[in-house]
Amino acid sequence: MKKILIIFSLYFSVTSFGAEFSNRPSEWGPLGKVIYHGGEYDILKRDVDAHTVPKNDWDQFIRGPHSRCNLAPYRRGLYGFENIPLARPYAQISQRPGIIAITIEDICLEEKHVARSGSDNLFFNVHTNLPFFSWLKDNAETEVIEFCTESNGDWRQGLQSRSYIAKCQTLADQYLVQNEKWIVQDDSVNNAWYIRERECIQDIHWVSDPM
Repeated sequence: MKKILIIFSLYFSVTSFGAEFSNRPSEWGPLGKVIYHGGEYDILKRDVDAHTVPKNDWDQFIRGPHSRCNLAPYRRGLYGFENIPLARPYAQISQRPGIIAITIEDICLEEKHVARSGSDNLFFNVHTNLPFFSWLKDNAETEVIEFCTESNGDWRQGLQSRSYIAKCQTLADQYLVQNEKWIVQDDSVNNAWYIRERECIQDIHWVSDPM
Protein backbone atom coordinates (compact mmCIF):
# COMPACT_ATOMS: atom_id res chain seq x y z
CA MET A 1 0.00 0.00 0.00
CA LYS A 2 2.85 2.40 0.85
CA LYS A 3 4.45 1.83 -2.55
CA ILE A 4 1.17 2.50 -4.32
CA LEU A 5 0.63 5.74 -2.41
CA ILE A 6 4.14 6.97 -3.16
CA ILE A 7 3.84 6.21 -6.87
CA PHE A 8 0.40 7.86 -6.98
CA SER A 9 1.62 10.98 -5.22
CA LEU A 10 4.57 11.30 -7.58
CA TYR A 11 2.36 10.82 -10.59
CA PHE A 12 -0.19 13.33 -9.34
CA SER A 13 2.55 15.90 -8.79
CA VAL A 14 3.78 15.71 -12.38
CA THR A 15 0.51 15.77 -14.33
CA SER A 16 0.16 19.53 -14.07
CA PHE A 17 3.58 19.95 -15.66
CA GLY A 18 2.81 17.92 -18.77
CA ALA A 19 2.01 20.91 -20.97
CA GLU A 20 5.25 22.66 -20.01
CA PHE A 21 7.28 19.56 -20.82
CA SER A 22 5.62 19.12 -24.20
CA ASN A 23 6.74 22.62 -25.19
CA ARG A 24 10.40 22.22 -24.21
CA PRO A 25 11.72 20.51 -27.39
CA SER A 26 10.51 23.33 -29.67
CA GLU A 27 12.28 25.85 -27.43
CA TRP A 28 15.56 23.92 -27.65
CA GLY A 29 15.39 23.78 -31.43
CA PRO A 30 16.05 20.97 -33.92
CA LEU A 31 19.16 18.81 -34.02
CA GLY A 32 21.19 19.56 -37.14
CA LYS A 33 22.76 17.11 -39.56
CA VAL A 34 26.28 18.20 -38.54
CA ILE A 35 27.77 18.87 -35.10
CA TYR A 36 31.27 20.14 -34.29
CA HIS A 37 33.82 18.73 -31.84
CA GLY A 38 37.05 20.35 -30.62
CA GLY A 39 40.00 18.45 -29.22
CA GLU A 40 43.57 17.24 -29.66
CA TYR A 41 44.65 17.24 -33.32
CA ASP A 42 46.55 13.93 -33.22
CA ILE A 43 43.57 12.11 -31.71
CA LEU A 44 41.04 13.69 -34.07
CA LYS A 45 43.23 12.84 -37.07
CA ARG A 46 42.52 9.14 -36.43
CA ASP A 47 38.81 9.91 -36.70
CA VAL A 48 39.23 11.94 -39.88
CA ASP A 49 41.40 9.27 -41.52
CA ALA A 50 38.78 6.60 -40.70
CA HIS A 51 35.78 8.90 -41.41
CA THR A 52 34.48 7.66 -38.06
CA VAL A 53 35.80 6.94 -34.56
CA PRO A 54 37.94 3.76 -34.67
CA LYS A 55 36.22 1.01 -32.74
CA ASN A 56 38.99 0.62 -30.14
CA ASP A 57 38.88 4.35 -29.42
CA TRP A 58 35.10 4.25 -29.24
CA ASP A 59 35.02 1.34 -26.81
CA GLN A 60 37.72 2.80 -24.53
CA PHE A 61 37.44 6.59 -24.67
CA ILE A 62 33.98 7.45 -25.98
CA ARG A 63 31.64 4.89 -24.42
CA GLY A 64 34.14 3.16 -22.17
CA PRO A 65 35.59 3.87 -18.71
CA HIS A 66 38.34 6.21 -19.97
CA SER A 67 36.08 9.00 -21.19
CA ARG A 68 37.56 12.49 -21.49
CA CYS A 69 35.86 13.93 -18.39
CA ASN A 70 35.29 10.70 -16.45
CA LEU A 71 31.57 10.87 -17.20
CA ALA A 72 28.87 8.60 -15.82
CA PRO A 73 27.80 5.89 -18.34
CA TYR A 74 24.58 7.64 -19.35
CA ARG A 75 26.54 10.76 -20.36
CA ARG A 76 29.23 9.01 -22.35
CA GLY A 77 29.28 9.61 -26.07
CA LEU A 78 30.87 11.60 -28.87
CA TYR A 79 30.08 15.21 -28.00
CA GLY A 80 29.51 17.99 -30.48
CA PHE A 81 28.02 21.46 -30.76
CA GLU A 82 25.66 23.08 -33.23
CA ASN A 83 28.32 25.52 -34.48
CA ILE A 84 32.10 25.96 -34.62
CA PRO A 85 32.45 28.83 -32.10
CA LEU A 86 30.92 26.67 -29.36
CA ALA A 87 33.41 23.87 -30.11
CA ARG A 88 36.43 26.18 -30.27
CA PRO A 89 37.11 26.48 -26.48
CA TYR A 90 37.40 22.68 -26.23
CA ALA A 91 40.00 22.75 -29.00
CA GLN A 92 41.94 25.65 -27.49
CA ILE A 93 42.67 23.76 -24.26
CA SER A 94 44.55 21.12 -26.29
CA GLN A 95 48.29 21.33 -27.00
CA ARG A 96 47.65 20.97 -30.73
CA PRO A 97 44.03 22.01 -31.32
CA GLY A 98 41.71 20.76 -34.00
CA ILE A 99 38.01 20.84 -34.81
CA ILE A 100 36.07 18.19 -36.70
CA ALA A 101 32.65 18.17 -38.30
CA ILE A 102 30.57 15.08 -37.53
CA THR A 103 27.84 14.19 -40.00
CA ILE A 104 25.00 12.17 -38.48
CA GLU A 105 23.08 9.40 -40.21
CA ASP A 106 19.51 10.36 -41.09
CA ILE A 107 17.92 7.48 -39.19
CA CYS A 108 19.58 8.69 -35.98
CA LEU A 109 17.97 12.11 -36.41
CA GLU A 110 14.47 10.66 -36.23
CA GLU A 111 12.70 12.00 -33.16
CA LYS A 112 12.21 8.53 -31.64
CA HIS A 113 16.01 8.15 -31.41
CA VAL A 114 16.68 11.59 -29.91
CA ALA A 115 16.56 12.31 -26.17
CA ARG A 116 16.17 15.99 -25.39
CA SER A 117 16.47 15.85 -21.62
CA GLY A 118 19.83 14.26 -21.01
CA SER A 119 21.34 16.41 -18.29
CA ASP A 120 21.36 15.33 -14.68
CA ASN A 121 19.14 18.21 -13.54
CA LEU A 122 16.34 17.24 -15.97
CA PHE A 123 16.78 13.55 -16.61
CA PHE A 124 15.65 12.50 -13.14
CA ASN A 125 13.12 15.26 -12.79
CA VAL A 126 9.64 13.73 -12.95
CA HIS A 127 8.22 17.17 -13.68
CA THR A 128 10.05 17.48 -17.00
CA ASN A 129 10.67 13.92 -18.18
CA LEU A 130 7.39 12.03 -18.03
CA PRO A 131 8.52 9.16 -20.34
CA PHE A 132 11.44 8.43 -18.05
CA PHE A 133 9.22 8.61 -14.97
CA SER A 134 6.79 6.12 -16.51
CA TRP A 135 9.65 3.75 -17.35
CA LEU A 136 11.15 4.22 -13.91
CA LYS A 137 8.00 3.01 -12.16
CA ASP A 138 8.36 -0.33 -13.93
CA ASN A 139 12.10 -0.73 -13.47
CA ALA A 140 13.12 0.66 -10.08
CA GLU A 141 12.47 0.07 -6.41
CA THR A 142 10.35 2.64 -4.61
CA GLU A 143 13.21 3.96 -2.49
CA VAL A 144 15.32 4.51 -5.62
CA ILE A 145 12.46 6.42 -7.25
CA GLU A 146 12.24 8.60 -4.15
CA PHE A 147 15.95 9.31 -4.31
CA CYS A 148 16.09 10.00 -8.03
CA THR A 149 13.26 12.49 -7.74
CA GLU A 150 14.25 14.14 -4.47
CA SER A 151 14.79 17.91 -4.19
CA ASN A 152 12.77 18.84 -7.28
CA GLY A 153 14.52 16.26 -9.43
CA ASP A 154 18.11 16.88 -8.36
CA TRP A 155 19.10 13.30 -7.61
CA ARG A 156 22.50 14.39 -6.24
CA GLN A 157 20.84 16.11 -3.28
CA GLY A 158 18.48 13.31 -2.26
CA LEU A 159 18.77 10.74 0.51
CA GLN A 160 21.91 10.39 2.60
CA SER A 161 22.97 7.05 1.15
CA ARG A 162 25.26 7.95 -1.77
CA SER A 163 25.06 4.38 -3.07
CA TYR A 164 21.81 5.36 -4.78
CA ILE A 165 23.62 7.78 -7.09
CA ALA A 166 25.18 4.89 -9.01
CA LYS A 167 21.78 3.21 -9.25
CA CYS A 168 20.24 6.38 -10.72
CA GLN A 169 23.03 6.65 -13.28
CA THR A 170 22.68 2.99 -14.23
CA LEU A 171 18.92 3.35 -14.64
CA ALA A 172 19.40 6.36 -16.89
CA ASP A 173 21.81 4.43 -19.10
CA GLN A 174 19.43 1.46 -19.25
CA TYR A 175 16.56 3.76 -20.21
CA LEU A 176 18.55 5.21 -23.12
CA VAL A 177 19.60 1.76 -24.32
CA GLN A 178 16.19 0.09 -24.05
CA ASN A 179 14.42 3.01 -25.72
CA GLU A 180 17.03 3.31 -28.50
CA LYS A 181 17.97 6.89 -27.71
CA TRP A 182 21.08 7.27 -29.82
CA ILE A 183 21.50 11.05 -29.76
CA VAL A 184 21.16 12.92 -26.47
CA GLN A 185 21.08 16.62 -25.68
CA ASP A 186 23.17 17.48 -22.63
CA ASP A 187 21.47 20.51 -21.13
CA SER A 188 24.27 21.04 -18.63
CA VAL A 189 26.62 21.97 -21.50
CA ASN A 190 25.54 24.83 -23.73
CA ASN A 191 23.94 23.51 -26.96
CA ALA A 192 25.80 20.19 -26.70
CA TRP A 193 24.71 16.85 -28.12
CA TYR A 194 26.36 13.48 -27.74
CA ILE A 195 26.23 10.42 -29.97
CA ARG A 196 25.84 7.11 -28.13
CA GLU A 197 25.85 4.77 -31.13
CA ARG A 198 28.93 4.59 -33.36
CA GLU A 199 26.77 3.60 -36.33
CA CYS A 200 25.16 7.04 -36.19
CA ILE A 201 28.37 8.59 -37.54
CA GLN A 202 28.04 9.04 -41.30
CA ASP A 203 31.31 10.93 -41.78
CA ILE A 204 33.98 12.91 -39.95
CA HIS A 205 36.13 15.58 -41.59
CA TRP A 206 38.17 18.64 -40.66
CA VAL A 207 36.51 22.02 -40.73
CA SER A 208 38.13 24.32 -43.31
CA ASP A 209 39.48 26.75 -40.70
CA PRO A 210 39.57 24.95 -37.33
CA MET A 211 40.83 27.91 -35.29
